[in-house]
Amino acid sequence: MDTTRTWHSSGGTVTAALATAAVSSTAWNSPSAAIERPGTCFTNVHHEFVNEQFDFGWYLLTMTGTESGPSGIFNFNGLVTAGFLDAEGSVTSGVNYKFDNCSKIAFAYDKSKSVMISYDDATTFAAKGQLIVGKRVKGFSIWHAVGDSNNILLDAVNSALSH
Repeated sequence: MDTTRTWHSSGGTVTAALATAAVSSTAWNSPSAAIERPGTCFTNVHHEFVNEQFDFGWYLLTMTGTESGPSGIFNFNGLVTAGFLDAEGSVTSGVNYKFDNCSKIAFAYDKSKSVMISYDDATTFAAKGQLIVGKRVKGFSIWHAVGDSNNILLDAVNSALSH
């Protein structure tokens, strides 16, 4: 079965899976590689495997009410509670921060835990507000605003909308 697709007019053919595998095995062989490559555009970075157990994010419940363990999903306030961000929404001491201008996504990397998290921060929400204004969108919605911390995200988007 031929699963190749044209990727670029000058680049021949590749499969999406092979391209992803090549990127993950060569270019992004550790979470810190993303921090060291400013100006790149990527949106899917995962936890480096370490033979230790960390408590990552919310615990999910099955339909029967059984807890399934940490999901790895944090809301913004959860990043504050877990110590990745401070009360103002900035990374805490020992956590590296990068903002990818292509995807408009923030990244926090805690080297001591080998954990990299991509998330929407105030800069991301301001960019969304600017896009709303620039495209003259008549409205917008935000999923789970209760996960904000001290209205950092809502204030950022509202500020961008009022300019």
